[in-house]
Order: sequence, then structure tokens, then C-alpha cells
Amino acid sequence: MRRSTCVLVCVRGKEDYEDLVSAGNAIAKKNGSNLSVLTVLPTRACFSPDFDILTSLSETAKKYNADFNVLFSDSPAMCTAQYVQKGYPLSIVTGFPGINSSHFVSHIYALLPDIPINMVKGNKIFHISDALLADGKTTELMKHF
Repeated sequence: MRRSTCVLVCVRGKEDYEDLVSAGNAIAKKNGSNLSVLTVLPTRACFSPDFDILTSLSETAKKYNADFNVLFSDSPAMCTAQYVQKGYPLSIVTGFPGINSSHFVSHIYALLPDIPINMVKGNKIFHISDALLADGKTTELMKHF
């Protein structure tokens, strides 16, 4: 499958999306590629979406000249994988999984092992790889963006 010239930022619609989009923008600029922002919300959210969050996400995407897409699914990793297969981005940017993680990052990595995944925590970007998953460790890709 041919890769597009896009960096895909996956956001949850929580407070951390500005850092994620900013990091994705830094990676896109470094690679001379476009930026795309995707949020997958639970199916029930399509009946009463949080317009304040969606408006804020849309404005953040516009600030970085990024495409912005909203999908609704109760299986966010599978939905994201299906979306990615249409455009096959250069890399994916996500948040850093927390203690009570939904395992979104590991599911995406299992579904799309050929696409680099970058996780953002604060102003640092970490890259996921097979070796890191086996060791349960992370390594820093870039100190700051």
C-alpha cells in the first residue's frame, strides 16, 4: 500500500489535544507532510455531541492547517485502523497511555505494524517499536517539539 504525505494525530477530545496536534505539526513539518487530526467518539456521542469540545478541536486543527475528522464507534482502534487504511499516513501521533489505558496504542500497533507510532507526553515525543513493547520500556525520539 502506498503511503500518503500525512501525519495523523489521534485525539480523544480531552484536554491534551493541543500538545498532540502541536507535536504532530512538528513531525509533519520535519517531513514536509500534511497534518490530519482524527477523533473517534463513542457511538452514543453522535446523539448528543459535545459541541464545545468539537469546536475547540476544529479550531486547533485549523490553527495548524490540518484536516479534521470525527468518527463515531465503540471500537476506536478498529475504526482508526480502517480510516488509516484509506490514506496510510507516514506516522501516527497519539497520547501517552496512562495507568488506566484503553490499550488504544497497543491495538493500533497490532493492527498497523508498518506505520510508525509516536506518543506524546508533555513536550516530549516517544516512538513505539517491537523491542520496546517486549521490554516494556520507552525511548525518547525527540526531546522537545
